[in-house]
Amino acid sequence: MGFCFLYSSELAFIFLLLSYLLSLQFASKIGMKGLKGMLLVSAIYLFNVPVLRTLSFNQVNFYILVSILGVLILLHKYPFFVGIFISIGGMIKLYPFALSLPLLGMRKWRALIGIIAGIFALVFLRQSFFKILHFWKQFLNFYLFFPIEQESSLFRNTSPMSFLRSSIDLFNLPSSILSTLIIIVLLTIFFGM
Repeated sequence: MGFCFLYSSELAFIFLLLSYLLSLQFASKIGMKGLKGMLLVSAIYLFNVPVLRTLSFNQVNFYILVSILGVLILLHKYPFFVGIFISIGGMIKLYPFALSLPLLGMRKWRALIGIIAGIFALVFLRQSFFKILHFWKQFLNFYLFFPIEQESSLFRNTSPMSFLRSSIDLFNLPSSILSTLIIIVLLTIFFGM
């Protein structure tokens, strides 16, 4: 079960179209109206290698793009639904949750309530009304023991966690220090040291 339907090619195509339409609206919103905006957005979607890779590898990047563009376009009209957009995108990847801090700074309380409501609703539905909690165990195990096996390709091994994991393997350090290194890196970034 789970969110397996999120990775179907039909749904990915729908989100590709949605992201294209939202990109056109965003271009219009920042002053690129008419043919100029349409040509720029179309060129990005037609000639951008990451867009083609996202489609060919059936990745979730368009879901995240729709989530973030939805926030940028709808913030002043529908702040509660912006929070829902952030929570849906944040349940797929964590990037949309980074938008919570600017919303807090702008005192967009309805959007923040939407984020909390969206998270609660998604977790509530995903956990079969809080009856099945083994997914939390899988989630924690993934982050505590990030990846035991190497990824399929060195070129796709580009996340900060993968870099730390590869560094640990390179210096023959015990893999149990990965969690400690992650915490040190996050604290260093947070406190700007």
